[in-house]
Amino acid sequence: MWVGVSVESPEFLWRVDYFRKVPAVVRFVSAEPLLGLLQGINLDGIHWLIGGGESQAGARPAKLQWFRDLRIACIKDSRPSRRGTAMALEKELATYNANLPELKAQAGKYVLIHGEDVTDTYSAYDDALKEGYEKCGLEPFLVKRIEAVEQAHFISRFVAPTTHTA
Repeated sequence: MWVGVSVESPEFLWRVDYFRKVPAVVRFVSAEPLLGLLQGINLDGIHWLIGGGESQAGARPAKLQWFRDLRIACIKDSRPSRRGTAMALEKELATYNANLPELKAQAGKYVLIHGEDVTDTYSAYDDALKEGYEKCGLEPFLVKRIEAVEQAHFISRFVAPTTHTA
């Protein structure tokens, strides 16, 4: 079972310590919307870290440095991953950026990217996510809303799940 917890600001870092004790095959932290610097976050026992900012009208701004610090925390705590890097979606994000001029014509939709392959676009996030799981299984893939104006939205770390005995 995969289990996640939200930690959007320093006031909620304590959740990670409690969450680490929950038996699960994969534990993930969702730093969405990221509202402050999560300095000193301990990622021991955490398999995924997802970070994102708000993007709707009136969104509270996120600082790029907050995302950089999360990436550094992932690298510092890295273990062997399926691609041998703490930033497993690096290839997918590069593919998104390379295809962004064409994708912007479909702003508001969700794109599914696996490796260097832009699989398709979808009207609903859930449809893109379902297709990603069906096509990619446990391999890393990216589902991202196409925005007419881009901000820093996503950081992820995927470490191959370890075998847990409960």
